[in-house]
Amino acid sequence: MNERPTASSTFVVAGARPFSLGAALALELAIAVTDSKIIIIDIEPPTSSHPNIIAQQFDLNPLHHATGFEAWSTELTTLLSSVVRSVATQSPVRGVFLALGVYGVSAYESTKAAERADILGTNILGKFEILHAVMRLNADHGFDNATVLQLFDIGSLHALRHTSHRALYSSSKMAGLALCEVLVAGSEVRRAIHVAPSNIDTPMLHWNHWCLKENGDPKLPNLVRLRLPALYPRVFRNCDVTAFATALLELGFGNPGIQTVFERYKHRRKMVSETEDGITSPETLAAYLVSLVLEEENIESGVIEVTSPNGRMKTVRKAF
Repeated sequence: MNERPTASSTFVVAGARPFSLGAALALELAIAVTDSKIIIIDIEPPTSSHPNIIAQQFDLNPLHHATGFEAWSTELTTLLSSVVRSVATQSPVRGVFLALGVYGVSAYESTKAAERADILGTNILGKFEILHAVMRLNADHGFDNATVLQLFDIGSLHALRHTSHRALYSSSKMAGLALCEVLVAGSEVRRAIHVAPSNIDTPMLHWNHWCLKENGDPKLPNLVRLRLPALYPRVFRNCDVTAFATALLELGFGNPGIQTVFERYKHRRKMVSETEDGITSPETLAAYLVSLVLEEENIESGVIEVTSPNGRMKTVRKAF
């Protein structure tokens, strides 16, 4: 019999830097299940003031590790095991959210080795290994993953639609879908859901629009996010002119034409928000996914496509 999520659950969120979907998921879980512990892992120092969230800094791309895959995998397993033992010696990890990911747009033949390593190492190896570490940990502690573990893999609608010039990125996302399908077919997890969203209002989308689409200075979004976090959502989500001017002043940015880039960025966001795909807020999507984690009756695995036409989130659920 499948076990129900309890107040003393432990969850793992992989990929949870500030303003990301993973960060929103962690906070939503911490609020929804008040006695839970949420372990978040990211290459950046994750920040959260919520007492239920335990943040761990770790590079989830083994191709960046100086001594190779096996050493990296051992470090990851050791890290996760030590944290889980410290917070939940008598209960399993009941949910894993694979929210980590590196984005890329280019013709496949033009990609560089470093770019391929970033995407493949994070989107495939990092995802697969954090899930393996959780499943192995549960099994070693005597818990049956088939009855306790829920997997939520964050993919992309680009992959399902086979959008051009994303062969590397989309293929890496499809690997996560294949993993979910096979784990369900083998009854290895309680439930696996592959989430395929369109545009999520996170730094990945902001960077795409600011840098790739409007040719803005690629350093600016991260500088604002890391050094002026209070201004970041006002600038890149709300397109607040005053906040933008303040950020430029604080950072000493006087690049010619940057105001024009900002106007184009604002226009692009408006145009995208008015499409059928729209722009989904990470907080709204996180709340929806956490509600699925806590469902007690409907445990069907499958794919969930997410769009936000006219600003209202829309989901389409499909079985594998």
